[in-house]
Amino acid sequence: MKEFSNINPQEARENLKKQQEEFIVRPEAVVGVVQDPGPFIEEIIEQATGNEKQGGEKKVGDIEKSFNDSTNKDEFRAYHNKEHTPMMMENAVRVLQAYEATTGKKIPKRLFSLVKMYGSHHDIDQSWAKDHFEPELDTTILEKRLRNRGEKIPERWDPKYVGFSKTDVYKDLIMKETGVLEEELGEGGLTLDEYKKIQRTRHTSLIEQNSIGILLGRMEEINEKTKRENGKIVFTKEDMQFAKTAIEATIPGFNGKTITQPKLQELGKALDIVRNQVEQLEGSSVPNKESLLKKARENLEKAELETAVAMSVAWGDLGGMAMKDPETFEREGNRVLLEEQSDLLNDPTKKPEEQEALYEVLSDLNKIDKRLGELSEVRKEYVRTRILGWIMFQQNIINGQEEKVITGWEKISWDENGDEIGRERVPGEVEILFPRGKTDEEEVIRAEKREKFISQLFDFKGSISAAAERAVRVKTMSLRDLLMQLREFLPKM
Repeated sequence: MKEFSNINPQEARENLKKQQEEFIVRPEAVVGVVQDPGPFIEEIIEQATGNEKQGGEKKVGDIEKSFNDSTNKDEFRAYHNKEHTPMMMENAVRVLQAYEATTGKKIPKRLFSLVKMYGSHHDIDQSWAKDHFEPELDTTILEKRLRNRGEKIPERWDPKYVGFSKTDVYKDLIMKETGVLEEELGEGGLTLDEYKKIQRTRHTSLIEQNSIGILLGRMEEINEKTKRENGKIVFTKEDMQFAKTAIEATIPGFNGKTITQPKLQELGKALDIVRNQVEQLEGSSVPNKESLLKKARENLEKAELETAVAMSVAWGDLGGMAMKDPETFEREGNRVLLEEQSDLLNDPTKKPEEQEALYEVLSDLNKIDKRLGELSEVRKEYVRTRILGWIMFQQNIINGQEEKVITGWEKISWDENGDEIGRERVPGEVEILFPRGKTDEEEVIRAEKREKFISQLFDFKGSISAAAERAVRVKTMSLRDLLMQLREFLPKM
């Protein structure tokens, strides 16, 4: 099998499609399944995360080789690196353990190992959306100017277009404001470059599909090997399907306030359909009721298990927000900033390929002071505004996560003029795992299990409080003080 870094996106998609078709038609019963998959699962995990064995021998995994090389500024990841993945794997297992402990459902032992394996590959591909990063005018600055004048901001994205093209109303308004800003800057001898940024974005969805293809390829490779050696396979069709569902569940969305994971709500709706089928059969008098009911309950058991696995991996991926201490939430938020907005200290007079990445400048105190001395006062205030804006928005992120996971949130739809056209209540994802009881007694039991589950995993109050305190603390900080604080969160290089 090719090293994942040499697989192009189109090839990964074709491989994934081919593998899925093969999994559907392969008759597992003919070959049998290896009883102890542990060593094979560890082998795949090590390919991703590496391993430091006794005696000093160290195997470097794909993630460290690709994303922890600080000499390669285009590929270096301050957040999506060898530190993020093991913690994510640990979080995912914790979720599944809490689910088993509170629901009383018996989870197959091998599934805990499989969840770790799914987590190890959940974003083993980390392609940027652009091969070359060109600076663009920061429209948030223009929007802020318009709001300060009391003007209404039209809807930015038009979902009628693939890739969410910007609406014509929004583009027209921004274009006019760009001209006004350019004229103002020209009077002071400056250009629009002072307000340009490079927002590094990942190939969302594509990288998850690529990661699935890489993992399934490795699982299939082991299956072919063990089939040749002893006529048995290690990974079943269900293992493969669970891998695909779990990693797809990590595909992020954004609701204007926080990061969402839309696949989880899709799984919840699909699970409701299966639950309703069982309920309808239980109250029916159709022929062959018992056999139909048995099959429906088996389908429900599998669907609940698949959803719990997907939830474990998805929540594990965002787990630093509330499954760890508030310091972890702060550290991860800052590292995402370092990763995605590495242009913060760019010199607007230099070409992108001549720039040093933010982490390179922050790693050297002399470089920090030199760069600050080179930037105009307008640019420095712009950079300070961006950093403060990111820190302030972390309050929205963590409050939104509590809504996403526990309390639910309201999805609002807008037309291109910025007028509201509809609202929809989105339930907290925990409700998917703990559906409402049919009787008052069942509902009391369900509520108790739900609260126990939440208390074992999450501490939103701690992270929410810490984010609010931090927002107050940094508000009056100078740009240099903010940069020195960011410097503390640089990953090991």
